[in-house]
Amino acid sequence: MSQIRIDESLFNDVRFKMLAQKMDESGNFGEALALEMFVKVCFLAQRYWRDNRKLIPLKIWNFDPRYKLLEECDLAKQNKDGVYLSGSNAFFDWYHNKKEAGRVGGIKSGISRKKIKDTKEYEAKQTKQKIEADEAECRTKEPSSVSVSVSSSVSVSDSSSVATYSSPVAPAPGPVQINDPKPKPKKATEPSEGTEVWAAYSDAYRYRYRVEPVRNARANANCKDLVKRLGKNEAIQVVQFYLGHNHSWYVQKSHAIGLCLADAESLHTQMLTNNQVTSSQAQKLDKGSEQAAIFAKVTRELEEKYPERFK
Repeated sequence: MSQIRIDESLFNDVRFKMLAQKMDESGNFGEALALEMFVKVCFLAQRYWRDNRKLIPLKIWNFDPRYKLLEECDLAKQNKDGVYLSGSNAFFDWYHNKKEAGRVGGIKSGISRKKIKDTKEYEAKQTKQKIEADEAECRTKEPSSVSVSVSSSVSVSDSSSVATYSSPVAPAPGPVQINDPKPKPKKATEPSEGTEVWAAYSDAYRYRYRVEPVRNARANANCKDLVKRLGKNEAIQVVQFYLGHNHSWYVQKSHAIGLCLADAESLHTQMLTNNQVTSSQAQKLDKGSEQAAIFAKVTRELEEKYPERFK
C-alpha cells in the first residue's frame, strides 16, 4: 500500500501557510483544507513518479482547478512534460531505494537457499552410498555353517545284550540377517501465525532505523495477537503503516511492536483513510473545533437576542 511521509516542517513552510490562507481566508480551517489537498496531490505525484520518475500529466492536473493554487504558492511547477510537485525527489526516492534493496535481498536469499539445498542433497547421497556399501559388505562376509559333532558311547555288556548311548549334535547356526536402516521422514514445521507479520515489521524497521529489531517471546506473542485482532493481511499492512507514522509517542519509543498492538484498530482506521494523526495535528484540530464551538455559541446568543435580524 502506498505511503506518504509528511514532516512537521511542512506546517512551518511559508508556501504551505500561503496555501492555507488561499484555501480559507478566515484562517480557522485553512491548514486542514490545505493539508488535505496537498496529500491528495502527493499520492497523485507518487503514482507517476515511481514509474521512472514521470511527472503528473497536464490532462490530469487540469482536471481540478484548485490545483492551480499550488502553482501560485510555488509548491508545484508546470512545464511541457507535466507538473512537478516540489520535493518529489525527497518524498518519493525512498520508494526506489526500498524496491532496489528488496531486489538485492531476494537475489542473496535465493543464492543462500540454493547452497543449502545442494548441501542437503550431497549429504543424502553420501548417506545412501554408505548404507549400500555396508549391505554389500555384509552379503560378501556371510558366516559359513559350522558343524559340531560330539559323540560318546558307553557300552554295557551283560549276558544278554549290548546298549549304546550317543550325545545329541548341536545344530549349525543359520545365516546372519541384517536390517536395512531407513531414515524416518521429518515432519514439515508450519510457520506460526505471526511469522509473516514479524517479517514485514522487521523489514520496515530496518528501513527506518538501519538496525534489526529485538525479537523475543513477547514480540512473537504481539504479532500473533495482531493477526487475531485484524487478520493476517491487514496486520501486515498495519505494521508497515505504523513504521512510517511520525506520532511523537511512537518516535520516542522507537516504534515498539507493543504500541502497534495497543493502537491496532486506530492505526487500521488511519491506514484506510490515508491520514496520520500526529499530536500536533490533533491539537490543531482540537483548537479549530473549539473556535467553531465558540462561533456557534455566539451566533446562537445573537439569534436569541436579535431574532429579527436573523429572519
